[in-house]
Parts: sequence; structure tokens; C-alpha cells
Amino acid sequence: MSHAQRRQVAVPRRSRTTETEEAKDQEAGKETKNEMITQPEGAIVLDGLDDAVIGQTHVNGEDVLVYSADKIVGILMERDGMDRDGAVEFYDFNIGCLYAGKRTPVLVWEGVEHDGTIN
Repeated sequence: MSHAQRRQVAVPRRSRTTETEEAKDQEAGKETKNEMITQPEGAIVLDGLDDAVIGQTHVNGEDVLVYSADKIVGILMERDGMDRDGAVEFYDFNIGCLYAGKRTPVLVWEGVEHDGTIN
């Protein structure tokens, strides 16, 4: 596989942020990502896509994270150098169809017009 063909795939993982890790980040002068959003314990987290988290919700009695599909596509374009069509295709094939169990994150297209087109 050539360098151009390699892409970082969003790999689901369980939330494992601890108060100690957050304290270390704050001590080092880093802001924790999405400070206003609390990651539910045990929630599935998409690696490398923290900036796309827009909230949390309850699905079938489970707390799950909510990700912006628009922001995920933007991250793929910026971080991986994809054009919009390539990023959307990658999202659809590798992320949008993800099912990782009952704590699978909710993915929301924020920029969808009523006619179904994406902004």
C-alpha cells in the first residue's frame, strides 16, 4: 500500500479519560477537548475525531457520544488532504456505517438542507 493510499481510519475505543489525565493536560497548559461535553463512562470514542464531538445523548438507555458528520468530513479533508468527494466517500464507507455495539456513537449531518443536499 503506497503512502497516498494509507488513510487513518476512525477506530472505536472505550472512553478511558481519567481525572488524572485531564489534570496532566491542564498542568501542561493544554485545554482538554470539548470541555463542555462530558464523555459518558464506557462510551465508544472515535480515535482522532475528538474535535467532531458535538454532544451526548441517550439511546436505548445507554449514554453515547454525538459526532458531527460534517466536522468529521472537514477533519478528513484537513488532516488527510482529501477533497470533499473523497472525504465523504471515506466517511460513508468507513465511519457512517459503523456499528460497534449498543454504545455506538450517533452521527449527525448538521448541514443537510430540506431537499437532502449537503452544504
